[in-house]
This record gives sequence, structure tokens and C-alpha cells, in this order.
Amino acid sequence: MTELDLTPVLVIGIIFGGWALIIHVIQSSRIKKKMLEVGKIDLDPELIKTMLGQSESSISSLKCGIVGLFAGIGLLIIHLLSNLDAPALFFGIEIISTSLGFITYFLLYKKYK
Repeated sequence: MTELDLTPVLVIGIIFGGWALIIHVIQSSRIKKKMLEVGKIDLDPELIKTMLGQSESSISSLKCGIVGLFAGIGLLIIHLLSNLDAPALFFGIEIISTSLGFITYFLLYKKYK
């Protein structure tokens, strides 16, 4: 008996499923926004600001930048240690550096909030 390789089917299914999920979230967001603008939904103003994304502070936009910076520093350290043969060490370095990025973001957000 020959084995059936379902990897391409799985990959294509994941790709189309991901796109369908993204389109669904975007369309749902647009419908909610239109209904709020037209006035079909009666909610308190603070909840409307939250749903439309207007209540976020400007410091929260730095999250991706700070985490990306620390993840990049982790990758740089991994590159400098690339002559070692310890894959678990590389994963550990990347996880620790990314975690430090999240902690730094949290501290900055807490400080400026």
C-alpha cells in the first residue's frame, strides 16, 4: 500500500481558512462600525469609543516595535552564537528576549498611563 501525503491539502486548507477568518473579522468590524454610525445600536459613548478603537493610548502603538526590537536582539545573539550546536539554547534565548520586550512594553505602558 502506498501512503497518501495530505500535506498540500492541509496547507491549502489552512491558507484559505486563514483568509476566510480575516475577511470575516474585517466585514464584521465594518458592519458594527456602520451600525454605530447610523445609530441602530444604543450603547454608552465609552463602549462605542472602545469598539471603534478610539480609547487606546498612543503608547500602545509601540508594542510591536519594542517586542520586535527585543526579538531582533535575540536573533542577533543567536547569530553570534551560531557556532554552538545547541538548538534548545537558541529557542531559550529568543523566548527570553521576546519576553523582555513584553515586560519593557508593560513597564512603559504602566509608567505613561
